[in-house]
Amino acid sequence: MLRGSAMKNSRAPIHMKLASLALIALTAASAHAQSERVVLPATAKAYEKFYSDRSFAPAFVNGGYATALVSELKQAILTVAPRHGLSPRDYWTANLESMSQMAPQPAGAEAAYAKAYIDLAMHIEIGRLNPSSISKDIKYARQPFTGWSALQAGALNQGLATALESLAPTHEGYRGLVSALERMRAIEAQGGFKALAKSSSTLKVGSSASVVKDIKSRAAALGYYVASIDTKFDSQLSTIISDIQQSNLAPVTGRLSPSDSATWEWFSVSSARRIQQIELNMEKYRWLPRQLETRHIFINLATQKLSVVDPTNTIESLKDMRVINGRAERKTPSMRDEVTSVVFNPKWTVPPTVFAEDKVTALKGLIQTQGYAGVDSWFSQGRYTVVDDELRRQLSPSSIDWMNLNPATANFYIVQLPGYDNALGVAKVMLNNPWAIYLHDTNDRNLFSNSMRARSSGCIRMQYPLDMAEYLLRNTKWNRPAIDAFVPHSSYEMKEKETWVKIPQENKLPVYTLSVTARLGDDNVIRFTQDVYKQNAAILAALQGSGFLK
Repeated sequence: MLRGSAMKNSRAPIHMKLASLALIALTAASAHAQSERVVLPATAKAYEKFYSDRSFAPAFVNGGYATALVSELKQAILTVAPRHGLSPRDYWTANLESMSQMAPQPAGAEAAYAKAYIDLAMHIEIGRLNPSSISKDIKYARQPFTGWSALQAGALNQGLATALESLAPTHEGYRGLVSALERMRAIEAQGGFKALAKSSSTLKVGSSASVVKDIKSRAAALGYYVASIDTKFDSQLSTIISDIQQSNLAPVTGRLSPSDSATWEWFSVSSARRIQQIELNMEKYRWLPRQLETRHIFINLATQKLSVVDPTNTIESLKDMRVINGRAERKTPSMRDEVTSVVFNPKWTVPPTVFAEDKVTALKGLIQTQGYAGVDSWFSQGRYTVVDDELRRQLSPSSIDWMNLNPATANFYIVQLPGYDNALGVAKVMLNNPWAIYLHDTNDRNLFSNSMRARSSGCIRMQYPLDMAEYLLRNTKWNRPAIDAFVPHSSYEMKEKETWVKIPQENKLPVYTLSVTARLGDDNVIRFTQDVYKQNAAILAALQGSGFLK
C-alpha cells in the first residue's frame, strides 16, 4: 500500500497525454475538492517512466496535502546524497523546504518533489553529466538509468533512502571511496588538515624536527600504522614516505628534502580539498556500469597500474602490473573496450602525431649534425623502413628531402620491423577502438622502475606482456613454452614475421581505463595521486557550469 494513502483514487480522473518533452499532467483532488493540474518539468523524458509505472498516481501530494513521503524524501536526501559525494542542496533546495511547509501544497509541488527524488537517483547511479561532454579524452557515454523498479519500491514500502542506496555502484573501488569519504569528513570535523611547513633541511632516518610529529599524525589519520607519534624520523616513517612518494608519482627516496616539492605539496593539501578529490573520483566511477563484469581488466591511468580482475586468475603479475600510459599532452582515453587479438613480433607503423612531432624532428636534427649518413644509420640501427603510402613499396630514406618535409602532406610512412628492440616490443594486445589505442610491450623496459610513467603517446605499455598473452590465450596451443619459443628475448635474436592470434571468445574480457586519483587500499590506507591529466579540475568546472555544487 502506498504511504500517505497516495494510492487512493489511484487513477487520475482525467485521461492525460504525454507531450514530446515529457510534460506529464497529474490530477488530484485539492483541499477544496477541486481538480489540481500538476505539470512535471520538461527537462527529462525520464519522468514519464516513473509516473506511467504508477498509472499516473501521485506519490508526494494527495488531496492537496503532502504525504509522509515528503519528510522521508528530505531525510533521504540529507543522509544519502553526502554519503555518495553529492551536495544535498542540489536536491533539497530552499524552494522545496519552503514548499514542504505549505498547507495546502501549491501547484507544481508533486513535480518538484519527484524531480528531486529522480534526479538524485540518477546521479547516484549514472552521474550528473554526460562524461564525454567534459573532455575530448573521456570516451564514456552516460549509462542508461536502470533503477525504476527500485524507485517504485521505495515509494511503496521499501523506503526512499534504501531505494537510493541500492542504486550506487557496487564495484570495490567505489565502495572504498564511500568509506574514505566518511573518514575524511570525520577528520575535517575535528579540525582537518593544514599545510605543513617545509623543513629547511633534509628529513631522513635519525633526524628530529617538530614537523615530523605533524607528518606522523597526518599519516596515521590516513590509515598508516604509526607506532609512535613523536618528532623522530624513524625507519617506519621512511617506509611511509616511500609509499606516499610512490602513490603520488614522485621519486621514491624515503626522505623529505627541501627540493622534494611534489611530496611537500602533497602534505599541503587541506582535508577539504581531499574530500572534494574523493567526491570527484566517485563521479568518475559512475561513468562505468553499476556492476562490472566478474572478469575484466581495469587500468588506473593516474597510478599507471593494471589489474586483471578474475577469481580464476593464478598469474600474480597480472593482479597489480605497472603500465606506461599517455603523457599529459597525449592522454590515454578514459574508455571501455574489449581485447580482440594478441600480436606476436609486431611491426610498428609510426602514428601520424609521433611521425610529425618526434621522428621528423629527430631526423632533421641528425642531418644538421651528421648529414644524411646519420639518417641512414638511424634507419638501419632501428630497423626502420620508409613505405610509399599509395604503392606500398619501400623507399630509400636518403631520397627524401627531410629538411623541407611537411609531415602533413607526406605521401609515405615509417615502419619499424619486428624485433626485441621494436617500439612495441615482442607482443601487443589489440583492442576494439577507433583511436588506435592498444596494450603492448616496449623497448624501454627500464622505465617501469619509475614512479611517474605517463610517457607514451596514448597506447598502454605493459610491464609483463608475455604474462598477459599467456593469460588471454590459455587453453590454446599458445602456452607459455610456445610463446617463449616464438618471440625474441634479446637484441641479437631477429624475428621477421608478425603473427596475429585471435583471442578465443571464452577468454575475451572488457577493458576499463579510468584516471582514479583517490582510493582506499586493501590495507585500509587512503591514498591520493597527483592528477597528471587535470581531469578532476575539468569535472569540477563542468559540474559548476551545469549548476551543481551549490
